[in-house]
Amino acid sequence: TKELALAKNQIEQEKNRIEAILISIADGVFVVDNQSKLILLNPAAIKMTGLEKKGYLGKPFNQVLKFLIEKEEKENIKFIEQTLKTGQPTKMSNHTVLKTKDGKEIPVSCLAAAIKDESGNIIGAVGVFRDITKEREVDCIKSEFVSLASHQLRTPVTIIKWGAETLLKSLGKKLDKKDKEQVDRIYRGSERMIELVNDLLNVSRLE
Repeated sequence: TKELALAKNQIEQEKNRIEAILISIADGVFVVDNQSKLILLNPAAIKMTGLEKKGYLGKPFNQVLKFLIEKEEKENIKFIEQTLKTGQPTKMSNHTVLKTKDGKEIPVSCLAAAIKDESGNIIGAVGVFRDITKEREVDCIKSEFVSLASHQLRTPVTIIKWGAETLLKSLGKKLDKKDKEQVDRIYRGSERMIELVNDLLNVSRLE
């Protein structure tokens, strides 16, 4: 009938629209059913993992997408498992890597959201993962800069503190009240700077 043809056309248009969106997304996107089997992978996910364009649908997603705990080589798929179990959005920690087909490990940020039917039943999940290699590089550069700058600052600030301390001890009685206050202000200021430098170094070590 005319109504059926119209409904079919609307469904086809919606399908094409969704496919166009998935193709244009730069992040990797995959969809699984409630048994964790793959029903969709977008082009970005295929490219990032180095997979073939066919042969992965219907398989458990963890046989196709190798998410691992960084430096431990242990499977890390809790973000999908928890979403399928609870129906709540789940974000994976930043210590996750995606192992590509050629064995390369790419640091990724992952999150998942549940897909529910009209009755609220969980029928699957959509996962999104993003290559964070550049962010890691920026964080590394930042940490190295903070560490280097802190070490470079420590020596001159310590010299200033020692100089002010020496002036107070050797010339303290000879200095008038105004000059003594200035030297004392330099001494206390250098102490605060040393504390700040030490805090920066501690932050760098923690990172």
